[in-house]
Amino acid sequence: MYAERETILDKELHKEKIKAAAALKSLQEKLEEELRMEIERKESEKEMELNKLKDLAKAELFAAITKEKASQIEKLEEANLNINALCMAFYARSEEARQSHSVHKLALGSLALEDALSKGLPIQKEIDALKTYMDGVDKDSLLGLVMASLPEDTLENGTDTILQLNHKFFSAEA
Repeated sequence: MYAERETILDKELHKEKIKAAAALKSLQEKLEEELRMEIERKESEKEMELNKLKDLAKAELFAAITKEKASQIEKLEEANLNINALCMAFYARSEEARQSHSVHKLALGSLALEDALSKGLPIQKEIDALKTYMDGVDKDSLLGLVMASLPEDTLENGTDTILQLNHKFFSAEA
């Protein structure tokens, strides 16, 4: 009787051990599954956080690049203004130098005309030179009108000198 009972108890113990082992294995698999799901959830959260950080870094980089480009554009516009100012100053100075040169030529031409008139020489060459010098100074000058009104005879043959005019005056008087 004790032996039978012992056998029955051993069988029940063995069944309980198998049940306990199966329950333990089931519990272990369940815990492993929960752990795996928790790890996946944490990895997913970390990945989302990493993506947010990447997006934030991209936005900051884009903002920095935009700010730098705006600064460069501002510097380029300032440089362009300076270049335009220099061009205008250079043009004004060049124009002033050109006009000064033309006025100087006009003065020399006037002196040459005065010399030719005082010597009674033809003045066509001096008048032509004065006309070209006037182009650089003033296109609507009174001087151009005066030169256009000079008689052809005076241009080709010149005028009487002061000595010749005095001689004609005194001859006509007598």
